[in-house]
Amino acid sequence: MPSSGTFPAHLAALTTEERALLREMWKRTLEEIEALDAEAAASGVKPQSAFIALTGSHQAPIIEPGHTLPVTDPHYVTEGVRVASTYLDYFWVTLGIEHPDTLISRFLRARKWDVEKAVEMIKHSIKWRKDYGTLEVIRDGEACLDKEEIVSGKVYFNDVDQLGRPVASIHVRMHNKYKVSLELTKRLTVILLETGRQLIRPPVIAATLIFDMTHFGLVNMDYNFINFLVSTLEAHYPESLGAALILNAPWIFNGCWTIIRPWLDPVVASKVHFIQSKDLDQHIKKENINKALDEKNYTSDYVFTYAEPTAGDLAWEKKIKDDKEAQDKAREEYKATWAVFDAVNREWYSVTNDSAAGDVETRREAAARNLREKLAVLDIYLRGRTTYHRSKYLPEATQILKEIP
Repeated sequence: MPSSGTFPAHLAALTTEERALLREMWKRTLEEIEALDAEAAASGVKPQSAFIALTGSHQAPIIEPGHTLPVTDPHYVTEGVRVASTYLDYFWVTLGIEHPDTLISRFLRARKWDVEKAVEMIKHSIKWRKDYGTLEVIRDGEACLDKEEIVSGKVYFNDVDQLGRPVASIHVRMHNKYKVSLELTKRLTVILLETGRQLIRPPVIAATLIFDMTHFGLVNMDYNFINFLVSTLEAHYPESLGAALILNAPWIFNGCWTIIRPWLDPVVASKVHFIQSKDLDQHIKKENINKALDEKNYTSDYVFTYAEPTAGDLAWEKKIKDDKEAQDKAREEYKATWAVFDAVNREWYSVTNDSAAGDVETRREAAARNLREKLAVLDIYLRGRTTYHRSKYLPEATQILKEIP
């Protein structure tokens, strides 16, 4: 295998065969996504230009940050409020600020390097993302959530586990499906999954979930939501779960687990661990165990506190939303850089072997970095501010990019 001095780090870690499969995966993925758009066009659906309505200038309710979209309007995403209008647009934005190969390789690994299966998987995922409206949910952020749910502290990111993976704690006793609609909880989940993507720092590639079952009762059991979470993680965020820790599960949960267990892919199931509070320090650094996770032997005074948007926060967000000139510039620059990357990428995946890659690989890496930098600038218009931004736990994308290769 070539040395890391010959290939970028992520490619140097691959075998010659795997690099060939990655090139084939890129080729087939773009072909299939372009076919999705061709099918939509043939059906008479006319896509609008990419990245429309970044400012929220649409007919759907305009909800100020920190407030709640009415539960009576659960399907607020329509074609008139799309961030990106075609499946291909969606794909390029979904790549995020990671190296473009990262998302592609996650699907390849999830399907054990079977290109046909991996292409079908990512095609299904991009279609789901556009049809569900993930970019629109990310854009609207907390404005499309239930305020009480996000303030409650029933789920939050805090610190990392023993392997450096971001940790999301879910206190199941605080969930009541009769108080918050399933659609709103789904949106919160999408925003948290996308937040997790930005919290992961190479060489770490996954996050850890702690399901705190302390004081769990059947009123907290929500099979519809668990089914959504499991299917979303497996189908749309492959290879992103490092571990799922089921903490202090009472005997009454045994019957629930009997129902849930068959839903899990064997690989995901292997990452589920039932533990007690005394076992926490095997997974979480002892100094990071807070009272919400272990009421008796906690070592951290951390308590989740929702960062309310201040008048200054709201003024800043309004300024960003109203600055159409800056938005248009960021949008056009990103579209131009993805065109450049797309061209050199097609040249790269058309080569027949590593020795033929040479110069094109160098140019591709430069184009990939430029693509990520331009999307990081655009991200401020694509992503609604959350408590993680206001508390400085999650930096802006331009800062994150400075911290990752």
